[in-house]
Amino acid sequence: SLKDMQKIKKVYIHSVCAHSFISGGFISSNKVEREIWIDRLKLIIDCSNEIGSDVIILPLMDDFSINSIKKEKLLIDSFGKIPPLPSHLKILVETDLSAKTCLNLLNKINRSDLGIVYDLGNSTQLNHDIYEDIKCLHHIIGEVHLKDKDNSASFRLGNGNTDFEAAVSALRECKWQGRFVLETPIFNDWQQEAEKNFLFAKRLISSIESA
Repeated sequence: SLKDMQKIKKVYIHSVCAHSFISGGFISSNKVEREIWIDRLKLIIDCSNEIGSDVIILPLMDDFSINSIKKEKLLIDSFGKIPPLPSHLKILVETDLSAKTCLNLLNKINRSDLGIVYDLGNSTQLNHDIYEDIKCLHHIIGEVHLKDKDNSASFRLGNGNTDFEAAVSALRECKWQGRFVLETPIFNDWQQEAEKNFLFAKRLISSIESA
């Protein structure tokens, strides 16, 4: 089983990304389809709890983007049908919304087991102010994704347009503590890219912790 493999390999799954939800079924106007996706999230919660994960990520982007009042109401209704999570487990949403709109949405959903993922690369691509975003959202950020982008593509960390210095400043000032996850391209040599990005991430995290 997956639990056995984790013990044998000493590699643990702390964060589960429910990427299939990007199709938007969880906010479908078709009641039957929406119920299917609500049940699917309940199953993911049960499975994540069983393997000892503490985070489930829901990507509120693409067809799951909350870009209308109707979709917002459907999202709130769907979350209302999800029982409270085990105390160690949280759902983190990753959105394309502005920081204030995102904060307002989570306040409307009103769940203590709900937070957000903050993706540095996606925020760059969306032309968000990383420093101001983190200052606004730090108390509900459960995970930060390290990614470097410009308006269209992903790069090795440090080679795109992402303002990592602004992220470091904001995270330091807010005394944020949480998980960093690498979301970087492998290009033609996955090992070289992994090594370079790991070293960049290590330096970045050290500069936050040493403050």
